[in-house]
Amino acid sequence: MRDKKSILIVDDDELLTGYLQTYLGEEGHVVSCCHNGIDALELLKVRSFDIIVTDYHMPRMTGAEFTEQVRNRMVDSLIVGYSGHGMKNDFVKAGADFFLLKPFELSELLSLIKHRDE
Repeated sequence: MRDKKSILIVDDDELLTGYLQTYLGEEGHVVSCCHNGIDALELLKVRSFDIIVTDYHMPRMTGAEFTEQVRNRMVDSLIVGYSGHGMKNDFVKAGADFFLLKPFELSELLSLIKHRDE
């Protein structure tokens, strides 16, 4: 890894976000978490991120709806959507760069993050 990335994880599953935050933090990244798209959009008003990772099914706003709003504002951010229900087309239409089907290996996510360096 050339340098640490700022990463935002958006998922209502607090156990999963905590796990991803710990794992990616141990890899040298700076990781923030929000548990719904509305809170994440508020955070994005004051901070930008190199990489945004979001689940599809969340309260108040789907990950695809969140991705669509983010893509319009943060054209340079890498956006990775994920779901256990195969919502790839929704994420692609919304502007996500990559999609992961849950359950995914942490190495898959790390590989996408490293892709940002290329």
